[in-house]
Amino acid sequence: MALERLEANAEDAIPTCSYSLTQGPEKQQDNGTWLVTEFVLVGFSNLPELRPTLFILFLLTYLVTLSGNATIITIIQVDRTLHTPMYRFLAVLSLSETCYTLVTIPNMLAHLLMESQAVSIAGCRAQTFFFLGLGCSHCFLLTLMGYDRYVAICHPLRYSVIMRPTVCLCLGALVFCSGFSVALIETCMIFSSPFCGAGLVEHFFCDIAPVLKLSCISQLFSSLSISKSLCHCYC
Repeated sequence: MALERLEANAEDAIPTCSYSLTQGPEKQQDNGTWLVTEFVLVGFSNLPELRPTLFILFLLTYLVTLSGNATIITIIQVDRTLHTPMYRFLAVLSLSETCYTLVTIPNMLAHLLMESQAVSIAGCRAQTFFFLGLGCSHCFLLTLMGYDRYVAICHPLRYSVIMRPTVCLCLGALVFCSGFSVALIETCMIFSSPFCGAGLVEHFFCDIAPVLKLSCISQLFSSLSISKSLCHCYC
């Protein structure tokens, strides 16, 4: 009996690690709240037998997307007859879409092959910032392309004056400055509070809604939902 008690006390004295493949590392504050120091992307972890197939399928789709955008950009750059505002904006749109997919797809493909799905909060913050910045810029750029067609149809005689190269360059810069300004504000709001719970992000990348579910401040969810809705209104 004495030997069994000694073995039980020894087992209780051994510290256990709170990190696993299904839960991110945490630390406890003085008030008993568990704070997340690292996220774990759930992604397709519940489909382990399909991960190789999904990797091949997504990789082929991604390569087709990249080749299509690269073809559009190359043709517009080579053919001088396409050096007009409409096709210039189309080339920028293709480049923006390529960068937009680079933010999430390569990381998702890597996680399909790796056992560890962990991502640091700083890495998640950077991914969210570029995802929102390029997404909002994409929407503003579509608006600019619509304005370009409006001027071409309604003011054909003044089109070359209104949409001259310097104006197009300034409008393009304004598009991306506006998009990344919105992204900076939203990213600061999302990551301004600590995160609690198991640290599981129910997605294959750091999207707004899954990350907000881990926030320790419940009021933050409603404020960010309004901000996200305002951004989507431009689309």
